[in-house]
Amino acid sequence: YKDDSLKNLKPWTEFFDRHRFSAPGKLEAFSRANKNLAYYFSNYVIIAACISAYILVTNIWFLTTIVFSAIVYYYFKMKAALSEPVTVGSVTITTTQAYGFLAVFSLISFYYNDGSSTLFYLLLLALGSVLGHAVTHEPREEASFSFV
Repeated sequence: YKDDSLKNLKPWTEFFDRHRFSAPGKLEAFSRANKNLAYYFSNYVIIAACISAYILVTNIWFLTTIVFSAIVYYYFKMKAALSEPVTVGSVTITTTQAYGFLAVFSLISFYYNDGSSTLFYLLLLALGSVLGHAVTHEPREEASFSFV
């Protein structure tokens, strides 16, 4: 899937061609967005990934919480696959209890690390950038069909 997506990546010079940006009419905006979202999909995915990386790096505590939760989840998953109990210190807990503790820890950490505002800004920037480009960029003219 990754290789197919990268094959569909359009040249960045074409993507950022400043001569192709203009304010659309009311009805034209939807047509432009529809055409550009399909044509530049791979470019938009990369733009959204870069914005996501920037947002996560600027909120290092939120990133640390996500990484820690992912590592603990992977550890619990490996223990469950081996049918081994999870031991924390001298206490043995079931896999269900371990997942429950992880969920509670993740939710509390999400709250204390401003996870909701981080996700809000992530979605706002990613959608704003992608839709802003898709609406204001004039779509490529399809080559006319000829028998020559």
